[in-house]
Amino acid sequence: MLKGKIQDNHIPLNKFELLVTGLPAITLVTTDDIEEALTVVTMPDRTKRSGGQTDPVEFTGKVPMHHDVEVAALEIWYKMGQDPIQSGYRKAGSLVFYRGDDTPRPFEFINLWISGRTIPGGDMANDGETAMLTYKFQADEVTPV
Repeated sequence: MLKGKIQDNHIPLNKFELLVTGLPAITLVTTDDIEEALTVVTMPDRTKRSGGQTDPVEFTGKVPMHHDVEVAALEIWYKMGQDPIQSGYRKAGSLVFYRGDDTPRPFEFINLWISGRTIPGGDMANDGETAMLTYKFQADEVTPV
């Protein structure tokens, strides 16, 4: 629970978008946390040390199936990574969160690509919840800007 006053530059979790070179802005309804970690080396004395590099990152994002332009762009991009693999399937991109005053707080990806897609199952008993496509993204690196 938050206590005290919310600062003017507060960054809410519900104001964000995925911007990828050559694609329209992607409205992700949800994303996973994106964890970045240093590689770890075990020394002969069994102590741990930093390997000096970060592991690649991955996350999933859900896109409303009815966002036709975004879904078409994501599908073309996803196909670029399939045989025959096209150059340019790994792209520059940013996950941008926006402060209350709409100032951006971007996290830049190096070599971002789509490694998978999940099509939702149907349920006739559902009252009409929005159908979501889930895309799995991979990147060599993510850097706060």
